[in-house]
Amino acid sequence: MSLVVNPGPLKEDLLFLSCTHRARALFTNTIPDNVQLNVRRGDQKFWEYIRDHHVPDSVMAYIRVAGFGGVIDCGYRIVNHALITALVERCRPETHTFHLPFGEITVTLQDVQVLWGLSVNRHIMSGIDYVCSIEENVAKC
Repeated sequence: MSLVVNPGPLKEDLLFLSCTHRARALFTNTIPDNVQLNVRRGDQKFWEYIRDHHVPDSVMAYIRVAGFGGVIDCGYRIVNHALITALVERCRPETHTFHLPFGEITVTLQDVQVLWGLSVNRHIMSGIDYVCSIEENVAKC
């Protein structure tokens, strides 16, 4: 018995980027070996600062009340470039889903809550505060 796995979507009706997306090479089995994406991050200086400067307990109390204690507790994480490359190749930006050999999946808010320990069951905060300048906000922090 042989197992046949279709790495691509079964129907491409919604996939208007299918000809130009990186996943086309994966679906047609023409992807070169060992070609990984270079993942850029914007949080490295933040984690270096946190490592070199102790966060006072009074500040950590506010971070925990805001529900972001899990992020600080997790700390800096090394990115697995092969994993990110595989997810990008299987990501469909048109439907915000990943096409994996066992089916189609999406990342939910509950997934983020469980992975980072964030609180998602309180009041919603959104929008932009135009009252203070960036400098004033930085000084407050």
